[in-house]
Amino acid sequence: MSIGGWVFIWEALATIGFKNQALNHTLKEWRRFLETPIVFKQEPPLKQDSK
Repeated sequence: MSIGGWVFIWEALATIGFKNQALNHTLKEWRRFLETPIVFKQEPPLKQDSK
């Protein structure tokens, strides 16, 4: 196999590896967001100055 073939294979594997790494990071982030509990909290109304 020539040097060009090795470079082509290396670039293909590196591209696939880095894209999968970014995709896995995004999936982990979305899973974390989906599993986070959502809490709705109502605060008392603001008091307004009466004139």
